[in-house]
Amino acid sequence: DGTMYSGHWVAGAAHGHGKLSKSDGSGYEGDWVEGRKHGSGAEWLVDDSEYRGEFADGQKHGKGCFKWQGGASYTGEFCEDALQGEGTFLWGDGRSYKGQWVQSRMHGNGRFQ
Repeated sequence: DGTMYSGHWVAGAAHGHGKLSKSDGSGYEGDWVEGRKHGSGAEWLVDDSEYRGEFADGQKHGKGCFKWQGGASYTGEFCEDALQGEGTFLWGDGRSYKGQWVQSRMHGNGRFQ
């Protein structure tokens, strides 16, 4: 299928630092634990969006930055792939929101401008 992994292996699974490249142009480079993204890394998707930050059990979890193709970006905290906690979202047109997030929605104290 064109998928290629280069890096450390333990007991037949990606473990340690490694790079995964897929035939569609997406991939991940960073830390792995038992075949899952775990620790610091960078993930790029087929639509040219990218995430750099922390992962846990294969999901965005901890602090990181996600950039979308259209120029929007979010820098802050993630929990199980969702925008969660404190973070700043910048839209491509210059608008911004800095504050609290719950399940990828603005929720709690924050400032929109």
